[in-house]
Amino acid sequence: MSGALERAFDTIYYPCVDATAGRPWGLWVHGNDDVEGAVSSVSRIVSGLRWREVHAPVRVTGAPTPEDHGRCAEMAATVTANLLG
Repeated sequence: MSGALERAFDTIYYPCVDATAGRPWGLWVHGNDDVEGAVSSVSRIVSGLRWREVHAPVRVTGAPTPEDHGRCAEMAATVTANLLG
């Protein structure tokens, strides 16, 4: 997980733990070789926030392809649709 995302979670965790329970989430994670550690870390944190996964994480290793961008757009659309109800 990037330092910036970790910092964001550190900042919002306690103020949001009750206020955002049940919110939908999705994740696009990119790495050169492996992304499983980042996916695991984010999954643990959002589990504690009681957020609801609405799309499996989009895992990208190496250079992103047009197909990867399409999968990311699909994930974003799914999260947005769940936010809008």
